[in-house]
Amino acid sequence: MSIFASSIDKFCQNLPINNIHVVNNCDEQMPILNFGSFDNKVKIYHYKDIYQGGLVDGYVRQQVLKLSAHKVCTADDIIILDAKNFFIKDVVTSDFIIDGKFHGCYSHPITEFTLPEYPIKKYAFDLFGISLETPTMSMNTPFLIKKHTLEELEIDLFKNFNLKLDSFFGNFVPAKTNEFYLMQAYIASKYNGLENYYYFTGDFSTGLWDSTLELINYNMNLETFFNSSYTDHKILISSIHPRTIKLMSPDIRQQLIDFWVKLGISTEKDARQIINDIVGK
Repeated sequence: MSIFASSIDKFCQNLPINNIHVVNNCDEQMPILNFGSFDNKVKIYHYKDIYQGGLVDGYVRQQVLKLSAHKVCTADDIIILDAKNFFIKDVVTSDFIIDGKFHGCYSHPITEFTLPEYPIKKYAFDLFGISLETPTMSMNTPFLIKKHTLEELEIDLFKNFNLKLDSFFGNFVPAKTNEFYLMQAYIASKYNGLENYYYFTGDFSTGLWDSTLELINYNMNLETFFNSSYTDHKILISSIHPRTIKLMSPDIRQQLIDFWVKLGISTEKDARQIINDIVGK
């Protein structure tokens, strides 16, 4: 989370940020975060400030919290991020919104053989009567959406389907859908397609996961991976899951430390402590 905060201070100086809303999704005390020049714009919440339902699985609960972003955000343009995200380049408003449309990037095609995506996409798209042939974006952050769209989605779910935001999720059981597929299905139904809400380019974010860790080898170092796009588009935001850090070899962990230091979003000492804290858990 400290890398996330530092990267915003480093690379988001040219964004008209209204507020940064940080939600602590666990019962442990959140560490002190340094957002630098944005410190006065940070508002920190405990998940119970937003959600009082029965979900105790933190991974599941964070999906409901994202669907509930309109309850705390005051600006209409919202970018949803995770603690594992960090900016790697200077960004400006036009990197995320042009002529009233948000920046989007299509994911790989989803077919009935694509797991786990197909059944959770099918549930959301069937709910709103949208063809499964409709191309979709990924299930990951960053994700851009309007505050009023989230408000309308919650109202529509209850009014037309008698569903609450946590109706799709359970504790430690497979979810019926994903928060981002739910948002996309609603947007596609209300705006007659995602293209009327988003402008699409190639990848502008990338992430290192358990499944892609094997790509970091003698032919591609970690810095090259984080800056690489399948479509040659400029990568603005990267992400790495703590679970992936635990699986890294010492050499790749050192590459990650070096990358954060080179970006100017951490000192070597702090980066090493972050990784040691993650590996030690």
